[in-house]
Order: sequence, then C-alpha cells, then structure tokens
Amino acid sequence: MTNPSVIAKAAAAESPLTLAEAPALAMGLLYQSAAHSQSVLFENAVLAQSLGAMAAQAATLQGMAQLDKLTGVAGQAALEKLASADLVDKLLATKIGAASLG
Repeated sequence: MTNPSVIAKAAAAESPLTLAEAPALAMGLLYQSAAHSQSVLFENAVLAQSLGAMAAQAATLQGMAQLDKLTGVAGQAALEKLASADLVDKLLATKIGAASLG
C-alpha cells in the first residue's frame, strides 16, 4: 500500500502552483454557483410576476365582457378600447392567457 503523504509529496513536487491555487479556485467556483442560483431565483420571480399580471389582465377582460352584457353601448366602447391595445393577442399567445380566456 502507498502512503498518502508520499502521494501528496509527489503531487507537490510535480506542480506546487496547482496545490497553491486549488483553494482559491474552489472558492471562486462556490461563489459562481451561488450567483447562478440567485439569478435563476430572480428569473423565476420575474416570470411568476409577469404571469400574474397577465392573469389579472385576462380577468379584467372577462369582467369587461360581462359588463358589456349589462351596460350595452358604454360597455361595448370600453371593451373595444381594451381590445384595440392588442391585449387579446398577447394573452392568447401565452398559456395562462389562453387558459383564462378558454
């Protein structure tokens, strides 16, 4: 069997720079991993907020459609104003919008 200190001495003799840089590289990789995890967390938070806003817009559009049935001309004008802002196309292009409208 080989002695671990013999292996360590052989590695140190081969490349002392490698052994000296190893802790710094490990710490750098740790910080990089933590930064990536945090960026994914923020990306998911932005996506969830965006989908929530689209769901609220879809609910508003549905409410306007129901008001149109009750109020006639005034409700129709408001619904046309909302529809002219390409809101319907944007909502239909997403899964949450299509599920809310369908």
